[in-house]
Amino acid sequence: MNIDLAKVADIIKTVSHNEIIPKYRNLKKEEIGCKTSNIDLVTVVDGNSERELSSKLKKYIPEAAVLGEEGVFANPANADLVDNDGYVWIIDPLDGTKNFTENSEYFGVIVALLKNRETIAGWIYTPILGTMIMAEKGSGVYADNKKITINQNRNVITDFDMVYDFDHANLPDFARSLNFLWCSAVEYQWLLTGKADAGFFCGYLKPWDHTAGLFLHREAGGYNAFWNGEPYNNRTNMRQDNPLLLAPNAEIWKELKNVIKYNPQNPTFFPVS
Repeated sequence: MNIDLAKVADIIKTVSHNEIIPKYRNLKKEEIGCKTSNIDLVTVVDGNSERELSSKLKKYIPEAAVLGEEGVFANPANADLVDNDGYVWIIDPLDGTKNFTENSEYFGVIVALLKNRETIAGWIYTPILGTMIMAEKGSGVYADNKKITINQNRNVITDFDMVYDFDHANLPDFARSLNFLWCSAVEYQWLLTGKADAGFFCGYLKPWDHTAGLFLHREAGGYNAFWNGEPYNNRTNMRQDNPLLLAPNAEIWKELKNVIKYNPQNPTFFPVS
């Protein structure tokens, strides 16, 4: 089937308007909880948004399975849905939960669609910033209906996004700034729109945080891979010595890997909610 990008985008916007925005800067203390630690937060919004997204996306493709962040937390076996034949939605119903609880505008919704284990479409929406980036495989990447591509300038001055551990990632002299935003949705939007030129993600890399963003980055002409050169596989990466590196192209990716000094021994990093 042909994926109607705009229809899925409308579903994401509708759920954001109904379930997320009413609680923005309006959360009660009892509506905020913790999962694995006191910085791995979950709110009533996460659950409500995931339920509504799952319901509406299932109606759009009835035969599709849904792998959501909160569903995997409740039942870790759901992570294996990435191995399914047919369609699988991967959703982060509220990315940047910590930011959301602190009234920051840096939060979003991330949705990817797999078919037979291959990512074929992706959407990243930041409701307060008002940006929707989406793509279907082979059809170009669009930010608010304007086609975008990754800057391939060989002499790019690199902004690095999402460096979890400043002590263990010794970045090159031409990296002019480091950004730590606590939100994959915003980080990938920065990488796609030129606010950041390269990305470095380490720790427990989860599909709801990265599948859509990495797909969009590739479709826009960027290059990304694990530190060992392998592509992301839509599973949570448990190896601290195997971060993700994103660059405008393969040549710059190799150069960055050669000059970055990364020590994975006992790194300090935090989960992205």
